[in-house]
Amino acid sequence: MTLRLPAPAVIALLLAVLSVLIALGAWQFGRHQEKQELGDRLGGRTAAPPLELGRADEAPPLADLDFRRVRMQGTWDLDRALVVTNRVRFGTRGEQLVVPLLPEQGGPALLVDRGWYPIELREEVRARLAGEPAGAASGMARDVSGGSARLVANAGWTAFRPTSMGETLPYPVVGWGLIEGDAPLPSGLAAPPTRAELPQTGYVPFHNTIPHMQYALTWWGLAATLAVVAVLRLWIVPSRQARAGRGGDAPHAAGSAPARER
Repeated sequence: MTLRLPAPAVIALLLAVLSVLIALGAWQFGRHQEKQELGDRLGGRTAAPPLELGRADEAPPLADLDFRRVRMQGTWDLDRALVVTNRVRFGTRGEQLVVPLLPEQGGPALLVDRGWYPIELREEVRARLAGEPAGAASGMARDVSGGSARLVANAGWTAFRPTSMGETLPYPVVGWGLIEGDAPLPSGLAAPPTRAELPQTGYVPFHNTIPHMQYALTWWGLAATLAVVAVLRLWIVPSRQARAGRGGDAPHAAGSAPARER
């Protein structure tokens, strides 16, 4: 039996598929490295001392401001507060209160997400905040200029988007927003806040939620599996079958033929 190697077209197809799988893995690995570098950069930005601002429109460009902690003095316009509706925490339906801050040094207002509370405690929380007509907004600056939000009748806004929300206010607002809080938001496993701790404030540091490294290993694993299967199926198995066939066709040695029964 003659060993037949796979046709050149089959080999070319296998090499093409392997190249694609390896390239996809390399691309995902590159994305993993990019996200690691981005996390280090934004993490360092968040860890830096808070940026003191006199006017909201004097902030650095959004590309340098996003995830930076900021402090600014001003007056709260609670009468024109807005809410982001249908926010669920700790299994409780609530909302986030967004209050315009009018800077002491003038200029456009800054919309500040002052935190979360259960809907049934809305009036209690607002009454507490009403006792703070002036003060310092402190928290994390976020570039929320992308996308838009919709105002739902008798409910609130679908997302924290200063550009959309600002269209309903009688004064200009900047396109970035501030998430109030001097520390990261507690994890979902933390105990619910007490009534005295409402509204619950806190920012969310940058965290890459896309498992690029796992994707890379998956693509490379598929490439390795395909390579092993191809070698076994197209070379090793046919080679063994060919050797077995040649051994089965060989004539019996002289004198070794079995005796004919009488």
